Amino acid sequence: MYVPGSGYAQPVVTPGPLPEATKGRTSKLGILSLTIVGTSVLITAGILITAIILQGAVPPLSSQQVATRRQMGDLLVLLAFVSGLVGFAGWVTGIVATANDRGNKFGTAAIMAGLVAPFISFYAILIALTLSLTFGNG
Repeated sequence: MYVPGSGYAQPVVTPGPLPEATKGRTSKLGILSLTIVGTSVLITAGILITAIILQGAVPPLSSQQVATRRQMGDLLVLLAFVSGLVGFAGWVTGIVATANDRGNKFGTAAIMAGLVAPFISFYAILIALTLSLTFGNG
């Protein structure tokens, strides 16, 4: 039977306060992630509402007004896509904040808001694309 030498001993674990490495952690990362996701959701919801309003019943339009609506639809598609990407980055930041114990409450809220954001973004892009294609000539 093997017996370790005298230089080897089991580590001694003593109950006590947490190590210094975990004491000064702030929740700034969680707050940042929630701010990013919340802003992204609000911007995308605004884009969705704007696209729905522009899609509504309209009187006969001049060719310049049709071109303006088509360009507006193109711009709304781009803004919704960028807002969705920024929201995804905030969602990932919320996961990192929760995993690293840097703002669990805010990180969890960012994760939950980030679960709703892709659906809002998808519908905003869909409505804006419909607007762009309805008033566009190709």
